[in-house]
Amino acid sequence: MSLSSSAVLVDLSLYVWTANKTDKSETSKLNTSSGAIRNAAKVKKNLMAGTSLIKDVINFSATCRNWHHSVTTPWSTRGARLLATSYFLDYKEEANKKRARFEQLVTEVIADYPNLLQTAETNLGSLHNTSDYPPLDELRQKFGFSLVFSPVPESGDFRVDVGTKELEELKEQYKADFNNRLQEAMKEPWERLYKSLIHISERLEESGGEDKKRYFESLITNAQELCGMLSHLNVLKDPQLEAAKCEVERALTGVDIADIRSSSFARITTKKKVDEILNKFEW
Repeated sequence: MSLSSSAVLVDLSLYVWTANKTDKSETSKLNTSSGAIRNAAKVKKNLMAGTSLIKDVINFSATCRNWHHSVTTPWSTRGARLLATSYFLDYKEEANKKRARFEQLVTEVIADYPNLLQTAETNLGSLHNTSDYPPLDELRQKFGFSLVFSPVPESGDFRVDVGTKELEELKEQYKADFNNRLQEAMKEPWERLYKSLIHISERLEESGGEDKKRYFESLITNAQELCGMLSHLNVLKDPQLEAAKCEVERALTGVDIADIRSSSFARITTKKKVDEILNKFEW
């Protein structure tokens, strides 16, 4: 199966006004009074001190980025990531929901901005400086949520008007880079599965005597959910990765966290199955 038909590139761009600023005057005073060298320390102001709306937008942006990374694999160092076409509609639906929520949070900030300014002025005291704050009509431009989808280029498709020798060199360089990106894209799903299994194995290690560990449901459900995503992340249909995924699903079928918490036998049995998978595949 061609990569260009099984995946697309998606670039999620999120930017927010962090409402943080270094106070150069207070920084200089602090370093001087402390007998420290210049820039030994910095006074960084939270321009929205005492309010949470900006922080809500920042936290939600981080949630969006984490989700985006969890359902895609790397393609370039920064920017576009690889998204399976089999997951495209689900991705777009979820992205639209997150965009709507992001816009809602930003709208709340804009609507309450005059009140936020008053609250911040009260809470910052002498650190407050009116010039630190953007005008209301500029504030909206400091927030953004955008998605750009593009096709995965074919490794041999290189069109440029240069000499034959130079063109062949460019093609070889591009092909090598294309293959490296493809290897990285396929390596990440393996790494995610490996880390998940290692985590389960280490958590289920018997410590001797009465077991005092706390076992959360996510110990099992995170691995099960990952297996569901691997069907999409495995864009080249690697048979080994598919086999590993199936074995993990079988090993965790019927595993109940209540049994894990109460039964040493359940922990030992589950750990044995997980360790067998870890030893079977080349990670």
